[in-house]
Amino acid sequence: MENPVILFIPVSSNKGIGEYMRSTILANAIQQQILGADIHFILSTRVKYSKKCQFTTHFSLNSATKDTRKVKQVIESIKPDLVIFDCSGRAKQFRFAKKNGAKVIFISQHKKKRKRGLSIRRIRHTDAHWVVQPNYTVKPLSWIEKLKLNLLDKPEPKNIGPILPNFESDDVTRILEKYGLESGGFFLFNSGSGGHRLDGKLVADVFYQAAQNFQMKTGNKCVVIFGSNYPNELPDDSDIQCLLFVSSQDFLVLLNQAKGRVIGAGGTLLQSIELAKPSVSIAVSKDQPSRLKDCIAMNYTIGASLDEHDICKSLEKLTDSNKLTTMVVSLQERTQEYALKTALIEIKRLLRQETNLN
Repeated sequence: MENPVILFIPVSSNKGIGEYMRSTILANAIQQQILGADIHFILSTRVKYSKKCQFTTHFSLNSATKDTRKVKQVIESIKPDLVIFDCSGRAKQFRFAKKNGAKVIFISQHKKKRKRGLSIRRIRHTDAHWVVQPNYTVKPLSWIEKLKLNLLDKPEPKNIGPILPNFESDDVTRILEKYGLESGGFFLFNSGSGGHRLDGKLVADVFYQAAQNFQMKTGNKCVVIFGSNYPNELPDDSDIQCLLFVSSQDFLVLLNQAKGRVIGAGGTLLQSIELAKPSVSIAVSKDQPSRLKDCIAMNYTIGASLDEHDICKSLEKLTDSNKLTTMVVSLQERTQEYALKTALIEIKRLLRQETNLN
């Protein structure tokens, strides 16, 4: 299929940014692999990053799941060959996309979202379902879910793991120079999109306070990414490098090149594990505690509570040479799943493209 039209509909809300970042990673890879691909996004006007999207953007009043009228309008207008719902969408939106000739991919990231994707009304109109979690965090399907898939002659959801971009050395050098950083010469702090609150506190503020404590104790350079949904002015701090928002590629390069990292226990934790990079992780939303518990048990990360002093103590543990060595071994022993390559092969198959990837 020449010049396919591909529509991404990620969750876009003030609480998180992971779905959007994942979709942009995938969109960039598609642009490189499928020449002439015409890529579109539907994003909420209420999120700041919607104005920075590099692809053709259609604006919904809320996250697109709640704006079926807009979704239908866009589908009718651009006639996509493929629609990718990243943790988003209603059954009626899936059905409308199929009715208009599109292939449909649904991406889920935890048990609740996977279950939603396995409702009969969605299964009937879904061509592929990816779970962007590694196998060790995903429980097997129930017998009822397997029965529904068999009756409707649909494949089981595929656990492909976190979607990460391919890192080119020139890009890494360029991005580090852009922020005035050296590989292994800084510690990275990021709680997510910047909109999360726990116990009345902005989680990003607690991470910043932890960075201040750690910098004062150790003298190490610290970089805090507050997130595009952070509602306040950034601190004016000569000791801490404070950033509001970076692109998905820039973020993952910084995550990969940092000496250590303090992160939320969502998608960024799984990305860090996939990169085999030790971290301190804090559960900042209700779907994260069980994932964090599993990852701590496998020695993939060190957990901490949402307290600047506890985070600082955990980060000091991470810098202990013995602890760091054993964690690196644990991370490097796990099998990487190359989710991006798997995803591109599936997309090319659905679009009837050649599956030989560069």
